Amino acid sequence: MKRSVSIAMVLLALSFITPVSYSQQQTISPEDKAFLIEFLPKVVAVNQDIKAERNKILACKKEYQKTGKLTQEAEIYLSKTSSNYSVNSFKLDSDNDKSAFQQEFHDLLLRVDIIPPKLVMAQAICESAWGRSYFAKHGNNFFGIHCYSKGCGLIPSGNPNAGFEVKSYPTVEAGIADYIHTLNTVSAYAQIRSMRAQMRKQNQPVNASKLAEGLVRYSQKGESYVTLIQNLIRNYVPEDVESFVEKNM
Repeated sequence: MKRSVSIAMVLLALSFITPVSYSQQQTISPEDKAFLIEFLPKVVAVNQDIKAERNKILACKKEYQKTGKLTQEAEIYLSKTSSNYSVNSFKLDSDNDKSAFQQEFHDLLLRVDIIPPKLVMAQAICESAWGRSYFAKHGNNFFGIHCYSKGCGLIPSGNPNAGFEVKSYPTVEAGIADYIHTLNTVSAYAQIRSMRAQMRKQNQPVNASKLAEGLVRYSQKGESYVTLIQNLIRNYVPEDVESFVEKNM
């Protein structure tokens, strides 16, 4: 079972980052800008895949509300997706309990949703020291995700008896997807999902800085970590991510 408690304490990143390091905007190096240019499009691409999945669920929900039933194809898709997101699997029964189905759609849509690119980018900067960490370079792990089976990742330097490894991924995109999936499924980040759902309900943009408040348990630094991520969002991640990506593609 993976856990996303931050390993920033053992990363190069925290050799120079403190909760106030990014409290005021400073000029970033060409290397750091290059990291933004390279990494942000990958974040956007992963979120696009999640959006497509969410839209398919919404289409299934709309069809069910209209007809009171699901096609076999929709049932299979929803069951597999529910299992993937650690939600009780969709199962039709003879009673066709509509209230139960509405709850299942709600629970699934609570988890199948994007994480704002500004938040993803800020955590990548923090946890990988702008992409310079050993785990980012050799394991495509920019977020400090742990794993607990032998050989699942990289052993933390200087701590061979840590009881975990730093998960490695075949591609950068796979690492981003797993990190977002962690925020979307692990109980420690339920607050993020709840705040995001409330923003959706009120037809508001999903606010990265606000969602960062749900990262208290991501790091041993707690509230100081939240402040650090919010500072990075405010001062170092482009305000209009989509335009930044298009401009630098």
